[in-house]
Amino acid sequence: MRTDTGGAGRVLRRARRAVHERLARPGTVPVDVAALVAPLRYDVVVRARLFDLLAEHAGAPEHVLVEAASHSAYATWFEHVECARYFPELLADPEGREQRFAARVRGAAALLRSVEERGIDRSHPVTLITAPEGTESESGAPALGGLHIGDGCHRLALLLRAGATLEPWMYKVRPSLGPLVDNTVVLAARGALTESEYVRFLGARFPVGAARTVSRALATVEAVDAQAAPTLRTVIAAQWPSGPAAD
Repeated sequence: MRTDTGGAGRVLRRARRAVHERLARPGTVPVDVAALVAPLRYDVVVRARLFDLLAEHAGAPEHVLVEAASHSAYATWFEHVECARYFPELLADPEGREQRFAARVRGAAALLRSVEERGIDRSHPVTLITAPEGTESESGAPALGGLHIGDGCHRLALLLRAGATLEPWMYKVRPSLGPLVDNTVVLAARGALTESEYVRFLGARFPVGAARTVSRALATVEAVDAQAAPTLRTVIAAQWPSGPAAD
């Protein structure tokens, strides 16, 4: 029998979150999803690609969907972000990890079907959190803008995939519970995205143009928006394994 060594911590986190959720207020302005996601939450892009994969395999048996997802960046996110951060006991429990991964894929497939058939559920708004611009995330990469992701990443991934905007009725806002999460740095370190994918991701926040390397992205931003270049350099230094000098 497995011992849930992370159970007590999860209960405490949920209790703290419940208190903060009571302080949440409705959204007031439309939010650009791509800009909301970058530069800290590449995991939302990974989830959007899972939905692409599920759509490509529409109608396939569950085991086919799970097998396909197990060879995608979603599996990297699941092990090195979801399990490592929230369910560390599963890192030493391959069977339990596989079962939870399969449940995650099933849930994503059900969410995709629900949104395709009925649209976004108004009764379950996404949660955003507040943090002043320039606040450091857990990796040291600075936060950009005042709103950041709290909960509802799979729903955000569906909006990102559709090129849609997060409308005020789709989200609520609460205070931050602690340091901002930087899942991009984890995924970059695990090879879940290429350098060109990373640069394209940063393009939601910085004028990187057609750059495909971090060094070219920096050079481009320095040429067209010199004031933004130091921030971009700090982000890359915190997130990209080979740092700003890579080419």
